[in-house]
Formats: sequence, C-alpha cells, structure tokens
Amino acid sequence: MDMSEGHLYIQAQSAVTLYRDILQQVFGQNLRDLLPERVLPKATVAPIDPIALFAEEVEQVKRLLAPGTRRGAEALARLRALAI
Repeated sequence: MDMSEGHLYIQAQSAVTLYRDILQQVFGQNLRDLLPERVLPKATVAPIDPIALFAEEVEQVKRLLAPGTRRGAEALARLRALAI
C-alpha cells in the first residue's frame, strides 16, 4: 500500500488517540503516565489539515491516472489508503 507521510501520520495519531481514550475510559489510566512522550507519533514534516491532505491525495491520484501514464496500480494503492 502506498501512503503519503501526512496520511501515515494522521493514521498513527488517530490510533494513539483512540488507544488513549479507551485506556482512560475503561481503566482510568493516563497514557502519558505509562509511555514517555518520545515514543508517541512524531513527524519530520509538520502535519497538514486533513481536508488539505485528502485534496492533495486526490490530485496525486488524478496525476497517476492521466492519459499515457500507466500508473493505475499506484493510483489504486493510494485510493485504498484513503479508504482506511
């Protein structure tokens, strides 16, 4: 599966947020008390707005599907990543 760095960051951050919420609601524990902050999702590139990220991914798919490019498999992989 091909996924941009921004999209990967959003997925990782969503997973950590969900885990944090479940841990707090079910067990009454704070994730920060159990894990050092340095292991939580970090990015080398500042994450962008999710709507802008989605629009950027759609534009990339359009470029991959342009006539004569023969990159349909790559476009499909990017679309699969967006469906997650």
